[in-house]
Amino acid sequence: MSPSATMMTMMKLLESLPEQLQDRVLEHLRDYIEDIRDEVKWNESFSRTQKKLVTTARQARKDIAEGKASEEGDVVENMHFPFGAVRWRGI
Repeated sequence: MSPSATMMTMMKLLESLPEQLQDRVLEHLRDYIEDIRDEVKWNESFSRTQKKLVTTARQARKDIAEGKASEEGDVVENMHFPFGAVRWRGI
């Protein structure tokens, strides 16, 4: 893959800086890219589970309306979130 015009411009800007400053800029750029990757991963995970979260919320509202559950104090087990399954006791 050949560098784009934007990448070439950025490389020229970076090369115009003293080496110590280049290192700082590159470290910030690495952190920024990692943050973007994390955000993309989270968004992908959330989009895969969003329908299930909506369904679960609707069921919870229905259970509360029917007196099968209350808004506080009930145990919620094995809910699956983008970051894994959890067992949680409501407060």
